[in-house]
Amino acid sequence: MDREVMLLILGGIIGLVGAIIGGIAEGVSNYLLESKREAGWKKQQWYDLTLNWDGKQSLRRADLRKADLRGIKLHKADLSYADLQRANLARAQLVGADLTGANLQGADLRMAVLHTTILSEADLRGANLAGVYLLKNATLDGAKANSQTQWPEGFQVPDTVVMVED
Repeated sequence: MDREVMLLILGGIIGLVGAIIGGIAEGVSNYLLESKREAGWKKQQWYDLTLNWDGKQSLRRADLRKADLRGIKLHKADLSYADLQRANLARAQLVGADLTGANLQGADLRMAVLHTTILSEADLRGANLAGVYLLKNATLDGAKANSQTQWPEGFQVPDTVVMVED
């Protein structure tokens, strides 16, 4: 076979392989970007729903990580298993709210109103609960805390709270 024909065939094969690899790479990158875009869109929907909460919708399993919810009123809201990691809930009114199993790691709950709030199995590691109003009436059975958790001054942590390593 002529050398030029062999180079032409080899060039075609290399081009075809390059096109296939490029197509696969583009498909994978589009999939990953779309997944990330959709996750961001869902998080924004949760945030909007929370800010405009009318007392009827469930916020169960909401993704509210790092959300600024200062002073929000969520009386009797179902926030069970919600991700509120590092959320700002300072002065939030969570009277009667259900935060069962919620992730509140590093959340700012300073001066929040937690009267009759259910915090069973909630993760309070590193949460700031300084000045929380009526925490003693909240349910803390099985809640997790660590040495980084900041409790209200003079608050006696109940035996039902599980102290875990940092």
